[in-house]
Amino acid sequence: MNAPRKALQDALALLCATFRVEVDAWQVRAYERALDGVEDRWLLAAADRLIEQAAAGRKFYGLPTAPQLKGAIAEVVDEARQRAAALLLASCEHPSHFEYDEQDRVRRCACYRQAMKAMDAVAAPLALLPSYAEVTRDI
Repeated sequence: MNAPRKALQDALALLCATFRVEVDAWQVRAYERALDGVEDRWLLAAADRLIEQAAAGRKFYGLPTAPQLKGAIAEVVDEARQRAAALLLASCEHPSHFEYDEQDRVRRCACYRQAMKAMDAVAAPLALLPSYAEVTRDI
C-alpha cells in the first residue's frame, strides 16, 4: 500500500491532536479514497475550518468523518470562488454586468465572463471529489 500523502497526514495529525483521538490504518485509507485528487491547500484549509467550527461550539463525535471534511472543503472552495468573483466584479463599469454588443443584443459584460471563468477554475477540485456513496461504501 502506498503511504498517504504529506498534506493528508498533516491534516489528520492536526485533527487528531485537536479532537484527542487516534486513527487506524483503515480510517486513513478511507480518508485517502474520499479525498483523492484534492489539492493540498484546500485539504489543510478545510482541516482548519473544522477546528474553528469545533472551537465555536459545533459538536463532533470523535474525529470529523471524511464526508464532513469533504463538506468543509466544499465550503472553503466556495468561499474562494465568491472572493475571486467579487474581486473581478468590483472594478466593473457595468453595475448590472450586462452590455450591448454590435448588433444591439444584450450580453454579459467581459468582467462577468472573466469572473465566471475564474470561479470555474477555482471550483475544479470539487469535480474531482468522489460521491458520498463512494466515500461511505466500505466504512
